[in-house]
Amino acid sequence: MLDSQVINEIKRKFMIRYANPPEIEAERARIREMLATFDAYGLLSWNNMLGFPVEMEYADRIDSLMRIRDNIIDIVGGDLSAFGDKDYMIEGNLAEAIYKWLEFRKDRAKFYDWMREKGYLASPKETIGYWKLVRSFDNKYETSAADEAYSSTWSGGGGSYTYRCVVTYDGFAYIGRTHDSCNGEFVENKGTASAPKDSYMGGEQVKIDMKITASTSSDICYHLGASMGASITAVNKDDPFVNYGTDTDLWEVAENPQRGSIATEKNDTNTGYRGDSITVGGEMPSGYENGDKVYIFIWFGGGNNIIKTAYEYEWVRK
Repeated sequence: MLDSQVINEIKRKFMIRYANPPEIEAERARIREMLATFDAYGLLSWNNMLGFPVEMEYADRIDSLMRIRDNIIDIVGGDLSAFGDKDYMIEGNLAEAIYKWLEFRKDRAKFYDWMREKGYLASPKETIGYWKLVRSFDNKYETSAADEAYSSTWSGGGGSYTYRCVVTYDGFAYIGRTHDSCNGEFVENKGTASAPKDSYMGGEQVKIDMKITASTSSDICYHLGASMGASITAVNKDDPFVNYGTDTDLWEVAENPQRGSIATEKNDTNTGYRGDSITVGGEMPSGYENGDKVYIFIWFGGGNNIIKTAYEYEWVRK
């Protein structure tokens, strides 16, 4: 979603244009034409998800496409003429570039190669470099919530996370229930993850060790577990925690990987929870220009909340 600063700026510009209806209509026409071009290139088709989550709102999908468009324009230094000398050519070529951005997902090297093949970027004299960790930080998340049935808290970050949920009502009857009241029962889930390295070469494998456990009351009625995983994503310059549709999940390091996340689960006797551990891995993309960015994410989710830690890497050309 658009942040408040962007929304306020849109409102300000709208009020300036309010006294000039022709300008407003011209802007509407420009947006309609841009969306029509997106549609023509399959960017709005639900038959072609291009990595977008199935549950993503239509407006959010358009917002992500516009942000990717801005990123691509930044790559050519803001020079729209790199994509053509007429408006329809520029928008058509930009729509195709957005499609390629999504198609190549985390492999920025392939995207830059494609941009150069099309003549939008000059060929570099040198492409050797590495990814350098520049910072790590957590998303803003809700720390507590309560309703008539549960009281929940979330805490942590930087590779160590906790989700605790307490039942605050008697509960309801269900097959397999072993005691009369669930009031006061709790589950406290804890997740830990190793930190990624300070630097990576393009194509080098990332490995993250993760472990999740849960302590509970002696009796526990409900499934109040947590899960965790990791991913690599291309940069989102406005908010790295917004999914561009380019997130690539890390999967278990195994000959035949079957899973990419772990979770706590209630046992069959309503007396406790099982934990899990895993080592997940994936390939870092290659960069080309100084300042290219990617993120490695660790996520931990429980209830209706999720905590994410982002490790931000910039490409450094040797």
